[in-house]
Amino acid sequence: MIIHIVTSDFTLKAKSKRYVVSFKEKEYEFPAIKTECIILNPHGNLTSAAVKLAEEHKTTIIFVDDNFKITYLSFLDAAKDIKYLLGQVESFLHRKEEYAKIFSKTAENSRKQIVKYLDLGFESEGDFWRDEEKYIQRLEEVFGSKIRYMVNFARARLVAECLHFLLKTGLHPSLGFLHEGEASLAKDLALELQYNVCDLTAVNVVKKGGTIKNLVQMYQKKMETSFTHPVLKRQTTYREAIKIQAKTLAATMVSPDIKYSPLRTRL
Repeated sequence: MIIHIVTSDFTLKAKSKRYVVSFKEKEYEFPAIKTECIILNPHGNLTSAAVKLAEEHKTTIIFVDDNFKITYLSFLDAAKDIKYLLGQVESFLHRKEEYAKIFSKTAENSRKQIVKYLDLGFESEGDFWRDEEKYIQRLEEVFGSKIRYMVNFARARLVAECLHFLLKTGLHPSLGFLHEGEASLAKDLALELQYNVCDLTAVNVVKKGGTIKNLVQMYQKKMETSFTHPVLKRQTTYREAIKIQAKTLAATMVSPDIKYSPLRTRL
């Protein structure tokens, strides 16, 4: 279970092996044993008891601030991670160009797909879909200026989830092939789903005049939606699919014979 807390007026505490979120005199409880990750706004309150419970159950705690910067608390085996990290750095140096092309091409194909699906009218204007900023500007022209914030808000939640799954495989989320800086590898991985999960969800919410709360609800629903996995040929949720991709990516870091295939889905 992955919990998203987007309000800034909350307290996250612990009680009887359960996480308790207090908000506006209401409390919501989640069993720690079933909670993999908690993604929250850094302006709220996080008690030491909640951190201790997270460490005990290896729950990842991720913060997404107002500018969509991501930081995290993760509780892993440090000795094991250091050895594995050295191998990742070596793979990163040898395969950076290869993987940068993979993720870049994945982004272009997905962006082109949603441009066509939403009928944004780029076909007569050349390949503007190749440029991310021009794509966002086109969304603003069609759906209004609010769409940029909504898209970035949803994307940040997906990046946070990708970061969590990468951490669980032992991969360092900042060793990105295409992006740079904090959570760069998580941003690479998020490219596989950000257009048909985040952008499309944001568009649907804006069209209905919805709020951030509606966006988070629809995003969570979308991530738990099942589809036929193009490689495994079985039903899986979008959340499980990104978890599988993280595991596959981790496998390629220890074996150069394993090829990474980006997740291709249809709108």
